[in-house]
Amino acid sequence: MAVWIADKYFQDAWQLLPDRETREQTGQTYQDLYRDRSTAMAAITSTILSSPNVHHVNLDDEDGSKKLVDQLVRLDRLPRETPIEGLLLMQEAWCAYDVAMHLADRYKGISKLIFFLQLLLIFAVMVATALAALSCPWAGEGEAHRQLGSMELAAATSTSLNLLHSMTSMPRASYVNIAFILSAFASVLISVDSVINAKLRWRQLRNGAGTLESYLWCYRTRVGSFELDQNSDSRSSELALCNALIRWRQEIVSGGDLQVSGFGQAYPEYIYKHAQNTGTLPDGEDDHHSPVQPQKYVDLRIIPSIAFYQDRIPKYAMVRYVLRMMLLTSTGLSTMCAHYQLIMPVVIITGFAGAVTSWQEFADVSRKTERYTRAMFQLQNMLSWWKSLSEVERASKEIISQLIHTSEGIISEERVAWVSTASKQVEENGSPSSPSKKSTKARRGDEDLNA
Repeated sequence: MAVWIADKYFQDAWQLLPDRETREQTGQTYQDLYRDRSTAMAAITSTILSSPNVHHVNLDDEDGSKKLVDQLVRLDRLPRETPIEGLLLMQEAWCAYDVAMHLADRYKGISKLIFFLQLLLIFAVMVATALAALSCPWAGEGEAHRQLGSMELAAATSTSLNLLHSMTSMPRASYVNIAFILSAFASVLISVDSVINAKLRWRQLRNGAGTLESYLWCYRTRVGSFELDQNSDSRSSELALCNALIRWRQEIVSGGDLQVSGFGQAYPEYIYKHAQNTGTLPDGEDDHHSPVQPQKYVDLRIIPSIAFYQDRIPKYAMVRYVLRMMLLTSTGLSTMCAHYQLIMPVVIITGFAGAVTSWQEFADVSRKTERYTRAMFQLQNMLSWWKSLSEVERASKEIISQLIHTSEGIISEERVAWVSTASKQVEENGSPSSPSKKSTKARRGDEDLNA
C-alpha cells in the first residue's frame, strides 16, 4: 500500500510538469526523476500506516465506527491504567481521607454528647433552683393569697404546692447544694468542650475529607489540572495530585486546632476502607484507584450522592417536624399551667422548651434539609442534562469537564455552606474570630476545585 501510494503520488506529479513532453522525448520517466523521493515517501508512509496510533474504519459499519470512536476517546483522555506513581499518591490520599472521616465521626459524637449533657445539666439546675425557691413556709403563701381575696387562686396554688411537697420532703438547703453541684459540673463540661473543640474539629475534618475526595475524583477522571497533556510531561497529572495533596495537608492541619490532635498518628487497619492497603473487592465494585470514564463517574458518584440526599431529607424533615410540635405543645402546656398558678410545671416545661430550642439550633435541621434538597435537585438536573446528550457530545472533553466540575461543585457547595453556617453561628455567639479565618482557609481548596 505504501509503495502504491508513493508511486501514484509521483506519477500524478509527473503529469503536472510543464516540460513533461520534452523529458519524455529524451526517454526520461517519472521513476527516473522521482526514484529517491518515491523510495523515501514509501518508507515514511509504511511507518505511519504500521503505527498503533493509526486506526481505520469502514463507514458502512456503524457499530464498528461507534466502538472505534469510544476507544479513541478513551485513549486520548485516560490512560489504560493508573501509573505506579499515581497509585502510591492515591493510596496516601485515601488513607488520609479515611482517617479524617474516622476522626470526624468521633468528634461528631463527642460534640453531640457534650451538648446534650450541657442541656441536661442546665435543665436540672433550673429545676433544683425552682424547688429551692418554692421550699418556703406553705401556710404563709396560702395566707397571702387569701389576703388578696382570690380564694380560687389560693386553693389551686395550695393544691399544687401540697402535691409538690408530698413528692419530696428535702429541705431548701439540699436543693441549693444540688443546684450548686450541677452548676459546677456544667462549668467543667463547658471547659472540657472548649479544650476538645469537638464541634470545630468535626466540621473541619468533614469538610477537608470532602475536598480531598473531590480531588481524587477529578484525578481519576483526568479533568481540570489533572488532565493529560500530550505536549507536556506525561507525569503532569501525578505532579498535580502531589501538589494538591500537599496543599490539602497544610490547610487541614492549620485549621480546626488539629495540629495538637491525634490526626497524624498511626491507626489500625480497619480504619482504611478503600482497599488501599489490603483486602479484595467483589466483582463489579469500584476499586477506588483506576481511571473512570464519564458514564462510570455518573454511576459511582452522582447517583450515589443523589441517593444519599434522598435518604437524609425525609429523616431531617421528620426531626424538624417533631421538634416544632414539641415546642408548640410546650407553649400550650406552659400557658395552661401559668393560668392555674402551677409554678413548678411551668418551670419544667419552660426549661424543656428552651432545651429543645437549643438542640434545634445546634442540629440545624431546617437549613440542612434545605441544603440537601437544593443539592439533590441540582444533581438531578445535571443527570438529566447528561442523558440528553448524544454519544458524540458525551465524547467531548469540554462536555466531560463540565459534567465533573459542575457535579463536584454542587457537592462542594453544600459542604462549604454547612461549614459557613457553623462559622457564622460561632461569630454570633461571641467566640474568637480565629475559627472563622480557619474555615475560610479550609474553603480555599473547594474554591480552587470549582475554579
